[in-house]
Amino acid sequence: MNRLQRSAARWWRYSRYIVDEGRLRPASGAKLQSYDVWDRCFSAQSDRRPGQSPYESLGRLVRDLEDPYQPDYGATAEHHQKIAEWCGEYGLLGLLPERALMIALAPRWQWEPDRCGEVSLEPERKSYVRTSTGWAGLRESAEDFAYPRTEITPVAPGANQGPRRIWEQRQEDQLVPQEYIPHWPAPGVVMQTLRKQTVESQTLGAGLGRFFPDVPPNEHETFTYPCPGTREFWEVYSEPLSDFIEAARMVRQIIEALPELIRGDGLVRRLTRADPSVSAVLAWESLGLLNHLAGSARSLLGTDKQGRPREQRTAASLIGWLALMIVHDLDEGKRFRVCSAGGCGETYTSSRANVYYCSDRCRWRQKKRRLRAPKPTARKRQRHK
Repeated sequence: MNRLQRSAARWWRYSRYIVDEGRLRPASGAKLQSYDVWDRCFSAQSDRRPGQSPYESLGRLVRDLEDPYQPDYGATAEHHQKIAEWCGEYGLLGLLPERALMIALAPRWQWEPDRCGEVSLEPERKSYVRTSTGWAGLRESAEDFAYPRTEITPVAPGANQGPRRIWEQRQEDQLVPQEYIPHWPAPGVVMQTLRKQTVESQTLGAGLGRFFPDVPPNEHETFTYPCPGTREFWEVYSEPLSDFIEAARMVRQIIEALPELIRGDGLVRRLTRADPSVSAVLAWESLGLLNHLAGSARSLLGTDKQGRPREQRTAASLIGWLALMIVHDLDEGKRFRVCSAGGCGETYTSSRANVYYCSDRCRWRQKKRRLRAPKPTARKRQRHK
């Protein structure tokens, strides 16, 4: 069992995205590049205006997309353009790297040395496992599954000639028939759900096929999927628009519940599970969802360019980075409020106590309303005295 690779603590994005057949995928000619999420999204937080954080702008994209019975929640061409522009700035949410915990590919013939030092073609399975520091690749051979090599020697005349025929016709990188290795675990993927926070086992086609539209359906169970987080992975990866919108609605749900949890003094409201109100139930659910998404992000010890110790943060997905950003804002004392402009109701963050609107547009609109409002007459003023 040999370790292959481990992904770096950076995020990937294409310069331009489009919505094609219900999927978010790179536009033709777009360039793939990696960037430092922390330096881009966290370093300038103290200078940003309300509504400028990535998670706030993501939540606003799906503000009016609340009909689950419509395709893609009723998203129009205007929604498609705004979502694609957001992805061009930050990248895809990485829903597959966030949900997947282990991926076991179909076994193939690979050259392996035996105990005598001779090299021969043997069954080998490639797997990817999500660890505490990123994705790690594993190669599992026959010895890892306690497979005796005596079983692959020529059999007696008159016996089942299937294994002998397979052994003689094997070629490098070819699939190993299941009848040759019936005791090996079947290929599949172990995934966790985002909202219910449960773990389930799925086939490769059911768990991964929808994220790789260029893979033919008849190869979903046998395709050699690249390791999540690598350049090869992002070159063939895409996200269904409906999944993207559903994840964005989760982020919006968390943002909208924070004013219920946070009070003006910055203390978390002590909600009890015995509270039957709808707001309390949603607040508990949103708090658990926030902790679940932020659980894929963690801090590690690294070094800067001068070799000095430095804290480095890593996350399995961009949605994990967004959850970590919300936790960071709460820890920094940011205020989560509801816009005071009439007819808005948008939730926003601010580090100042005298900010009452989610954007300059709402502030100017409310100012115009006050200027246009009829002023009380002198008789009304005396009546109010």
